[in-house]
Amino acid sequence: MSTSAESAMQWLNEQQPSTQTIREMITKLQARIERDDIPEDTVQGSIEALDVLETALLNVGSETTYSATGPTKPAESTKNASIEDIPLDSTPLVSHDHSAPERPPEEKRALFEQLKAQLNRST
Repeated sequence: MSTSAESAMQWLNEQQPSTQTIREMITKLQARIERDDIPEDTVQGSIEALDVLETALLNVGSETTYSATGPTKPAESTKNASIEDIPLDSTPLVSHDHSAPERPPEEKRALFEQLKAQLNRST
């Protein structure tokens, strides 16, 4: 099974691990994340799984299950639902509006000259 948020959620729901077992898994994931010889996508999956497990530690003792949208308290009718029954939330987590404010040409030129002068001083 690959290490990802989804596999961590599935593991938590199916295995119902103890607090100590979750802590041990967190330690293993932290060690994996620190290694340099692992592909970036594997590291990203481990980071996602680590987030899920750390959240699980905060909810120990409650009837919390884990879905793609985070920890949830199940309704009576969904307590026996499988992970496949939970809809995937694909909405963006943050706004992706990275546009810079529009500036008048004179202000742009002044900022450019200022940056150019700073670069000339630093070399």
